[in-house]
Amino acid sequence: MKKIFSIALALLPLQLMAQLGQFGLVSSSNQQMIEDAIDGAFYVAVQQYQLQDTVSGGYFGRGGRQEFGTTVSLGVKVSGGYLYLDAAERPWEYDSNFERYRQSHRPVLYKTLFRELTDSLGTEVTGFRSRQAQAWVPGQLYHATDHGIFEGAGLQVDAMAGTKEGWLVWLTSSRQDAPQAEGQDDVNYVIYRKTLTLTADSLVYSIDKPSTQNKVWGGIYVNPTRTALGQLTFELAGVMVKQGQGWALLALTAVGGLPDPAAGAPQGNAPSAEQGGLTPAGGDPAGGNPSDGDPALAPAAADPALTPDQATEGQDEEQAEGKKKKKGKKKKEQ
Repeated sequence: MKKIFSIALALLPLQLMAQLGQFGLVSSSNQQMIEDAIDGAFYVAVQQYQLQDTVSGGYFGRGGRQEFGTTVSLGVKVSGGYLYLDAAERPWEYDSNFERYRQSHRPVLYKTLFRELTDSLGTEVTGFRSRQAQAWVPGQLYHATDHGIFEGAGLQVDAMAGTKEGWLVWLTSSRQDAPQAEGQDDVNYVIYRKTLTLTADSLVYSIDKPSTQNKVWGGIYVNPTRTALGQLTFELAGVMVKQGQGWALLALTAVGGLPDPAAGAPQGNAPSAEQGGLTPAGGDPAGGNPSDGDPALAPAAADPALTPDQATEGQDEEQAEGKKKKKGKKKKEQ
């Protein structure tokens, strides 16, 4: 999956790009150039979780499934790691079915899968629970060092404060239920130039979503940096996320760049009991998957609150299906 996220522009002077305007759609040739530069930078994160009975220690799914709930969100690959949203860190906070069990059961991350936009099936990330992670924007955006799933390939991060003559790159889809946990995505890009001033003491900036009939997934803000004669590298300066009824750009200027993996970044954990009754799986300080070493999962005592059609005891973990590789089709949206 290793990709080079830069593009040689020996025949395209910087002055020509500056003439595109402060807030205008790029021409078809320049849109293709930017698409090529960020191609492969996005992935889909599928996060499943279970409930653990705080008395018996048993694990529960829902509706006959091993997992109680699932979230699907967009992620971004960066050099040496990856960014993911809070929906992958705390999926239960985005599931209305969890609220009634908040006081009696503990949410536990169960299975994590990452899927390329061009793939139909995801690959299970067995090391996600033991990842080294930092909350770059607390409660919204997280960074984890790469354990090999993306081979360390990704966009360089622009953490410098200042005025950026960059581009907003939005991902949209004609499917209103996208993205899905499985199946190829109908991906469209909306790309336009926007000048933004990002400061070191600000993390969140309100931003207007593009005018489109398609569903907007999210996006990134990239800034072109001249790295050599005739060469530009598009560096990641921000990530767009939905906030309430609007959208916001989460700037990376306050994170100080990528953490040094050798420095041992703190592990990413769910909030503690003092922060809403949510603790890591099974209280395991190592952050292990609850099914690791115990595929049968602990039997649960009878709980009248969990009826058979609402929650089922976890069963043996099924063998992961082989990953299918299918070429996806990306379309440009005018």
